[in-house]
Amino acid sequence: MLFYPEESLVCLGLEDKILPACAVFDQMVYRKDSGVRLEGRLRQGGRLVIFSEHPVLEIRINGQENDWEESDNLYLVHCSEWKEEIFLECFAGLGA
Repeated sequence: MLFYPEESLVCLGLEDKILPACAVFDQMVYRKDSGVRLEGRLRQGGRLVIFSEHPVLEIRINGQENDWEESDNLYLVHCSEWKEEIFLECFAGLGA
């Protein structure tokens, strides 16, 4: 069993890996009045899974806006074209 920090926004890792969380180098969560911001580094791209208690408004991979699929509080981001380390930025709005 893997444990994740008790956060309202967290990168769970790459769905297509045996140990999804091992793909995550690091991640930080920043809270503002308008929402929650997640920044993280991953070893490579793939099928990235993010958990958010609040609606996600924006996801960027290496500075480029990226689309996602949503299912309840899970967000699936397709970023398989990135073969090297990636930088993730995700913003979820509190009032959205």
